[in-house]
Amino acid sequence: MNQQLEPGRADMADITDWIRQGKALVHRRWPLFFGLTAIHIMLSYLTRQMGYLTVPLGLLITQSCYIVLLMAARHSDESKPLQAREILSLLHRLIGYCLLVSLISTAFILLALLFGTFMSPAVPARDYSDSPVFLSINWLAPGVVRFFFLYATFTIAGVWFLFPILSYLPLTLKESYLLARRAERKNQVVMMVIGYTPMFAFVLLLLVSEASLLAGTVFLPYFVAVQYVAYRQIFLQRRSNSPARALSGVVRTADSMNA
Repeated sequence: MNQQLEPGRADMADITDWIRQGKALVHRRWPLFFGLTAIHIMLSYLTRQMGYLTVPLGLLITQSCYIVLLMAARHSDESKPLQAREILSLLHRLIGYCLLVSLISTAFILLALLFGTFMSPAVPARDYSDSPVFLSINWLAPGVVRFFFLYATFTIAGVWFLFPILSYLPLTLKESYLLARRAERKNQVVMMVIGYTPMFAFVLLLLVSEASLLAGTVFLPYFVAVQYVAYRQIFLQRRSNSPARALSGVVRTADSMNA
């Protein structure tokens, strides 16, 4: 692994800048970002009752949409159109890794559920599953919860940058893992703040309100865009978004609305 791929360092002050620039990238092409998010939500909902395939197939769909959103963030920064051929080529390259992550995650979920069944006491909890608000938005749950499960998995494992590295660099899963771990060790405090804060916020909100599903849906593309901006600074040493440039067709319309 050459010196060009050596991760740099960031400080706490960079986090607010990542959030600001990630927000700007989403707003440049908000129809694209929220359209992709809507596709993810709908595909996840359609897989909710597929028996043993529900969890692994759902996680595979979530990873695929995660990768496409990462591509959208980079293309928004570079003012390039997002082409179906490029998407399919990248997904074809990463499908084996995504399947492996899906199987490992499924095994982890099953073990966690088994452990919880035997160890958790029967404590009464607030049940809002029959509330009108929840019934009207529960179709959001599969996509939102699966995304945040993956997000939490990578955060807890100390490989917050794993999917950006896989998506942007021609590295193997092992090489990407080692590089993500190195970036994590160099920026441990910053990575803990940027990784754990949204994770805990979502979990706490999920425990008390069904509004977490709406909030997770709205903010999902922003999480991915912020991750791209953080990757860009730490691995490419580029802090600022590129100036927006006009493009043809729908993308040009979206850019001009948010210039």
